[in-house]
Amino acid sequence: MLGSVLHDPENKLAQPDLVAYLVARRSKQPAGLAAASGLLTSLNQLAKVSGANTRLRLATVQAIPANAPVARLVAATVAQQDYRSSAKEVAAMWDAIAQGDNRNRARYQAALIWSRNGGTAGYNEAAKRLMAYMSDIDVAAPIPAPDYQAYSVMAYSSRGAAGWQLAWAGMRDRVLAQGDLPAVLNLLTAWSSGAAGLSDADRARVLERAWPLAAGHPATVLPLLVRAAMANASPWALTRLESVLPQLGDAPMIQRFASNLYAMQQQPSKAREHLELALAAEGETAVPLTQLRTDYVNLLAWTSSESASMALTKAAAQQRMIQLAQQWRAVDPANPAIDSIVANDLFAVGADAEAWRQLSTAIERQPMAATGWVMAAQAYEQHAKIAEAIAFWHEAVILDQTNPRWRIRQAQALMASGQTDAGKALLRATLAQRWHQQYEWEIEDARYILNPGSYR
Repeated sequence: MLGSVLHDPENKLAQPDLVAYLVARRSKQPAGLAAASGLLTSLNQLAKVSGANTRLRLATVQAIPANAPVARLVAATVAQQDYRSSAKEVAAMWDAIAQGDNRNRARYQAALIWSRNGGTAGYNEAAKRLMAYMSDIDVAAPIPAPDYQAYSVMAYSSRGAAGWQLAWAGMRDRVLAQGDLPAVLNLLTAWSSGAAGLSDADRARVLERAWPLAAGHPATVLPLLVRAAMANASPWALTRLESVLPQLGDAPMIQRFASNLYAMQQQPSKAREHLELALAAEGETAVPLTQLRTDYVNLLAWTSSESASMALTKAAAQQRMIQLAQQWRAVDPANPAIDSIVANDLFAVGADAEAWRQLSTAIERQPMAATGWVMAAQAYEQHAKIAEAIAFWHEAVILDQTNPRWRIRQAQALMASGQTDAGKALLRATLAQRWHQQYEWEIEDARYILNPGSYR
């Protein structure tokens, strides 16, 4: 809402009661309509300036009431997008609002902005400010997560990697000593954001400090385990999750997370088991279509992996895949991709006849369209069954004679199987015809296949 108000010069989106609520909620102070009115005046002034006068725009940010930290933060973020303002001016704006909840975030931004114009002097000033900020974190205010930008500023400055290590150590030690869980969790972002030079031992130290702070409650344990997995510590996250899973209950969110962790650790049986528990707990609850499709893709893939690892016989895997296909079609009947996805997994467990039965359903649904034959040809090619693929490409050519793609694919399959002369003859025949201009790149492909030295 506040972001919309920033770009609403006529104040059509301004709703004083809503803004007063937001201000009070963020500042933990009573909010009257007078304060809200002052806030809206400031936001509207910022929107009207719209970069025409940089100094006025930066000053307007500072004029937003201090009891509206979220509005100040949003406005400052918008204001610094004007690249006509100098790093010194923008840094001064951030310094001016570095109070209360914004103290750490504003100081962090004030440091980073000096690197905007590049150059040794800019990076050195940014590094100096970053060092001062990270060694003197205000643990009473929200702490922004250290990220790759902070690392790169140090790396490009004269302080180099050593400077980053010193700054990081100062921030880490202060945050760990304070013991505020959200702040400790934000430290983990340094690993997930790609900040270099941080050791696995250092990450373990952060994780072990965070674990007792989470106190075994889903509202705190799950965010910690998610951050750990994102910080490339999924084995640690899985071990901890297994130790508390009985106490966390069988909520779908928890079971899905467990499924994801097991999948990351290449344990398909466990991954499938926990996803099935999540689906059972959800019952008839509506879920996004993308999630539903991802669930079935995963269940099929994990079944294939179980078969490959001998945890499941091929016959049992085939039977489960058929059941999953039936369940998927029942809830997602308009999805044409089911046929090829299920067929590919069936091919993987050696159930070729059943795979063809799945693919043939697409052909039967639209017997006069090339779509089903193309799907079959692609599936058979993917599993190195080229002779069958050639026949299917030919069927697609017969049914869709205005599309040169299928002729070219058939020619490539012929050449791949050693029938080079037949493939080249088909390409020449294709090039001899006139095609719609939308296929010009396909025709260029055909020319290149015949003459690899030609321009593509």
